[in-house]
Amino acid sequence: MELSEDGSTITAKYNFDRNDLFAGLFYGIEGMRIGGKRILKISPHLAYRERGIEGIIPPNAVLKVEVEIIPEKKEGEI
Repeated sequence: MELSEDGSTITAKYNFDRNDLFAGLFYGIEGMRIGGKRILKISPHLAYRERGIEGIIPPNAVLKVEVEIIPEKKEGEI
């Protein structure tokens, strides 16, 4: 996993299933292909609801997530 210098972008190789993601993200990326980009606006009831994540996501937050599906880098590629 790579994190950008300003902390705004995470690049990760990730295989996921429904149990790994909160509902809004799972449904938001459904059908995406390599090269696809989406900006998702996710309501609290499809994310972290009233519990939030202490110090990171406030309770009942609407999340704005930008997702891009990029091809996997092969060993030796930059």
